[in-house]
Amino acid sequence: MKVPSVQGESGVGKRFRDAVDSPDERGRAESARIPQPPFRLTRHFSAASLLGLLVVMVVLLFFYRYLAFGALTDHESHNNIALARVFANTIWPNHAVYVKGASAIPKAELAQRPEVVALREDVLRHPFPERGSCAEDGQGER
Repeated sequence: MKVPSVQGESGVGKRFRDAVDSPDERGRAESARIPQPPFRLTRHFSAASLLGLLVVMVVLLFFYRYLAFGALTDHESHNNIALARVFANTIWPNHAVYVKGASAIPKAELAQRPEVVALREDVLRHPFPERGSCAEDGQGER
C-alpha cells in the first residue's frame, strides 16, 4: 500500500511511509504480503492424540492376544496331561507286565504277540469324554 507523501513531512510520518513502502527480505513490499491464517493448535493436537491412542490400542491388543493364547495353551496342555494320566492309569494295571518286558522281545516278533491285540482292544474300548469310545463310533484309532 502506497502512502502518499506530504510535503515537508518529517519524523514519525516519514518513518511510517518508508517502512510500508520498503521491500522485505524477499523483495516484496509489506503491502503485498498475504495474511496467513493462525496456526490451529487444537486441530493438530487432536490429530496427534488420536494417532497416539490408536498406537497404544494396537500395542495393548497384541499384548492381550499374546497373553490369552499363552493362557489357553497352558490350560489345554494341563487338561491333555490329566486326560493322558487317567487313560494310562486305567489301562496300566492290565498290561504292566507286558510293557515292562517288551524291550527284550525282538521288533519283528513284537507285532505278532497276543498282548498287542489285547492292548489295542483295551485302548479302543476306553471311553473318551468328548465323543464316547472309538469302537462305538466306528473310527477305530484316533
